Amino acid sequence: MYFDFSSLVALQNGQLVLLQSEVGVHQGDPLGPALFAMAIYPTLVNLQNTFSNIQILAYLDDVFLVGLPSNVTEAFTSLQCNFSAIGLDIACQKCEIYCPSPAITIPDCQLPVTSEGIVILGMPLGNAKFVSNFCSTYANTGEQLCDQLSSLNDVQSASLLLKYCHVPQLNYLARVVPPNLLTSAAEIHDLQTRKVFSELLSYHQLSDLAWQQATLPVRLGGFGLTSVKSIAACAFLASWVEAIDALPKRFPNLRVDLDLLLKGS
Repeated sequence: MYFDFSSLVALQNGQLVLLQSEVGVHQGDPLGPALFAMAIYPTLVNLQNTFSNIQILAYLDDVFLVGLPSNVTEAFTSLQCNFSAIGLDIACQKCEIYCPSPAITIPDCQLPVTSEGIVILGMPLGNAKFVSNFCSTYANTGEQLCDQLSSLNDVQSASLLLKYCHVPQLNYLARVVPPNLLTSAAEIHDLQTRKVFSELLSYHQLSDLAWQQATLPVRLGGFGLTSVKSIAACAFLASWVEAIDALPKRFPNLRVDLDLLLKGS
């Protein structure tokens, strides 16, 4: 696939222009993410060896440097230079420093600093208000889809889209956000689901009993419209159970930290 250049067709000033793709992976290539990860891996390993006082976490082009502010900013400057050497430029406007303590100052820092929280791979990490607000804002994005489903002139299609596109929207957040911080978002999401389902059945409002049955799995006589609020605690616990053995292997000191945390609680 990469033995020779590939030809790309682009539109420029109303004319078709033929371009030769010579750098990077092909657009849409399933191997693209793996090849990108392989390309930056040596740079990240060298950076970790150089800065043993920080922890480097990366998933493709999402790279996180964890440590004391002064160490992190120094490592970030080095990372910029090392990435530039392999033809990769960091988009500083997409970078941010999260420091939980607003009392800590970070001198000579060119990046925005926040003490509220950040979003890591779609997961909000920060104080309770930040996490809860992020989840609620995300849940509200489902309103547009719900409005379109209500006006769709095909009840069966609308029901399937509701079940398989809207209902799972918060599943990921339910696994990574503590249930008490997801409550508001879960209520918004469940209310949207209930409202659309009622309208599709031409009911002004489903009774609590009818809605409870609709949230049950199909094998139990329901419609499978899972209530996020009802499964949030179980989803979060199951996520921890799944990861609890793998995490200490990746972070050797984590087991000690968790033991101290549990003893303290």
